Amino acid sequence: MPKQITKEQSTALSSLLNEVMGVLRDDKPFNPKQFAFGELKSTENSPDDPGISYEYRNSKLPDSQTTITTYSDPLNDVEDRTLVPVVPVKFEIDFYDLTGELSKGSLERELDLANYWVGIDGKENKRNCYPSPAPARGILICRYRANPHESGRVPVDVDMFFSYRDNMNADMLRLSSIYIRRDYPYVTPAMRKQKREEKEQRIRELYGKPEAAK
Repeated sequence: MPKQITKEQSTALSSLLNEVMGVLRDDKPFNPKQFAFGELKSTENSPDDPGISYEYRNSKLPDSQTTITTYSDPLNDVEDRTLVPVVPVKFEIDFYDLTGELSKGSLERELDLANYWVGIDGKENKRNCYPSPAPARGILICRYRANPHESGRVPVDVDMFFSYRDNMNADMLRLSSIYIRRDYPYVTPAMRKQKREEKEQRIRELYGKPEAAK
């Protein structure tokens, strides 16, 4: 039987989510040793990027696993990615035995989420929540665009997953996972190269003019 979340656990989760949103939405510097994340258990280097995945265990949230992933800044066009600053791009927390005191509405307010989500086509979708298709039945998927804050530079998307048995009664939903990620524009190495060449061309045009050389 799922365990009821305690007040201490609720406080720990709130502290964790506020720290994560501060980093991903508000551009707060990422400190892998931040106590709100829990105890750092392992790290894994990306095979093709200087980014790192950090895995945490939180003693106050014992039946959970937290992962924060960093990557070379997608907004930086430098060709050698090892020279590019690393930025946090994604947060994931999975719960294995948790229920109670965590309503969908309270999480929406806690994270300051909009009443829509944005698809890959850039269009807003007003239907935030929908049941998962077969065969993964019994899961309610809720997707959101986080409301922007003044200090943020990249949009943030939030996905929450709730399990249920026979119906989607809000009182019977059990939080399974929360995924938070920055919605960086899709950029390939070829696109970065093109941007560098366009920038170099603009510089040549500007400083190649006689009046610019005076």
